Amino acid sequence: MEPAPTPIAAPRPDNDPPAEPVVAIVTAPVVPATPIEVPVVPAPVVTAPVVDHRDAVRLPEVPQTPVLDPRPVAAPGPAPDVGPKAPPGLGAVASDAHGFFADLTVAGQTQRFRYVAPGTFTMGSPDGEAGHDSDETAHQVTLTRGFWIADSECTQRLWQAVLDEKPSTFLGEQLPVHKVSRDDCERFCARLNQLVPGIGARLPWEAEWEYACRAGTSDPYPGFWKLDDTRACYGSRQPRPVKSYPCNAWGLYDVVGNVREWCRDSYADFAARPATDPHPAGKGKGVSRGGCWEDSAKSCRSASRDQAWLEVSAPSIGLRLVLDAVPAH
Repeated sequence: MEPAPTPIAAPRPDNDPPAEPVVAIVTAPVVPATPIEVPVVPAPVVTAPVVDHRDAVRLPEVPQTPVLDPRPVAAPGPAPDVGPKAPPGLGAVASDAHGFFADLTVAGQTQRFRYVAPGTFTMGSPDGEAGHDSDETAHQVTLTRGFWIADSECTQRLWQAVLDEKPSTFLGEQLPVHKVSRDDCERFCARLNQLVPGIGARLPWEAEWEYACRAGTSDPYPGFWKLDDTRACYGSRQPRPVKSYPCNAWGLYDVVGNVREWCRDSYADFAARPATDPHPAGKGKGVSRGGCWEDSAKSCRSASRDQAWLEVSAPSIGLRLVLDAVPAH
């Protein structure tokens, strides 16, 4: 019997990878480490010797040279506007959307005053303005001093508190006092100055009155072109309580209509040339401004003027007080 043939391995293709060798991993046993304790040796305490500084020699101090900041130093800004100083007798100065104001309280009655700063404006009216009169020649006026002006016409209540009189035809505590002469108004101011020393109450100069009435405008009426019964008391049978209508831009009520208001000037025609702080004074007739409850719209314009004898108690004329401003120091 013939022996079985020895099998011959088939040749390995050239592109087959060689067989990877088998690596045996032997894991050694884990032996726990024995902790070694290191003895703690305390550090020696070193005590510094005590030095008596009274015996020490002091070295002279060398002044330090200041380090200069190379950046430029900004100039200080302007001081904040704290407003004008109130005349004696007025309360603290405050402000609102209309400007600075302060209150006067006398004999239990309070009257608010508004500050009017110096300025330049055109006084009078142009030839083409409806209702223009020949005594309203337009000209430039400069007021170099500020002043305080009452925000309303003088009420009958305030007049009675100062003079203990009731001169008006239509009676009412909050109605404007009327049927008073300019001499009566000067007497009222004199008595008020006695009650409140140093306050300097007076009537406005005509230029002051128109400047305050216009409040920075050049319209026929203070801030508007046409007058109607929602803006002023005119074409009526009697006056209305003060502050019944809207104020102008500077917070002044009833500058047109209600009652005419005495000024300090004597009546005279305007000159066309510029003027500074005009104060025409003298005897004869005085001037009143603003129109009254019984006037037409034409007579209530900002430039409209009226004349009356100083000693005559005209039925429709009252007043609005002015105080001189305290000079700034």
